Amino acid sequence: MIFSNPLPMLSFFKRFHKKSFFFWHLALILAVLGQAVFWVASPRLMETRHAGEIFATMGVEWNGTELHHAHEAAHFFQNTVVGWLKFPHFDSELKKAVPTLPPDAGVSGSLQERQNMVIRVESAAALTLDSLRGVQDFVQARIDAYNQTAGTAFLLANTDLTLSQKSLSYFTGALATLFASLVLALAIQFIRREF
Repeated sequence: MIFSNPLPMLSFFKRFHKKSFFFWHLALILAVLGQAVFWVASPRLMETRHAGEIFATMGVEWNGTELHHAHEAAHFFQNTVVGWLKFPHFDSELKKAVPTLPPDAGVSGSLQERQNMVIRVESAAALTLDSLRGVQDFVQARIDAYNQTAGTAFLLANTDLTLSQKSLSYFTGALATLFASLVLALAIQFIRREF
């Protein structure tokens, strides 16, 4: 019979209880510390960030040559525009040209699909559609200057401007902190047991 001698089973539970007792105390201490740190940092972490996005297609004026080559050129030129957005001097020039942008605004860009790109503006202060239009006009002015120098005809087409707000809820942050505390407690328990 399996349970004829309960002593080995009881010793297993005693060992398990001692090990889990340490784990749960450690988890509780880390969770309380994590929540305290999150509570202190939450005003900064939960700050509302305002965002604006310009969805645009990089177009090119078709001069009757092969349309495929025009689309290829527009696709590769869109990489150039995204590169401009990463250049620090571009950011300072943009803020001079668009006075409605908040001083802490950051501009970035990414490729979405062939010939489609997203220009993002983020700030702690509220953004307006006028400031996004100013960013769009500034980027188009840069493209026009390039067109004049290179003899090309690229333009931002089919643009769509959107404004949004991003903020972390307190519950989500506290839950993430609790989860991180439990993972840290498990890692410490594993290291303690294995080494």
